[in-house]
Amino acid sequence: MLPDTSIGAEADSVILQTASFAGNDFTTAGTLASKVIKPEQSGSSYSSTMDTQAKRALYDNLGQDELLTTKIDTAIRYTKKADWTGDRFKEREIANAIREEINGYDVDIKQVMELAKAQQDYH
Repeated sequence: MLPDTSIGAEADSVILQTASFAGNDFTTAGTLASKVIKPEQSGSSYSSTMDTQAKRALYDNLGQDELLTTKIDTAIRYTKKADWTGDRFKEREIANAIREEINGYDVDIKQVMELAKAQQDYH
């Protein structure tokens, strides 16, 4: 029970009404969570090597080439340094590592770098 002087005499009824609202409405609305689909279960058929969101983003945006995706992902992971996004020199180092790995592929380095910056896995 709340003290009458600090909130008011009607505070108990407001709290009880809120509690009954939560009990009646949210228990049935809780089924929404069961309808959420995890990306791993979304029906897209990724191979087992596309095991991170970053790899899947690269894979989806680079013509679904698994070898190319793996090369770029590896180059980023082994080259990146702490706080690399926004640092011109660190970004250039990653871009050069990617460029070495994708020799012979027709890939836009700027697009790959924008994708990489947007992936939390690479931060």
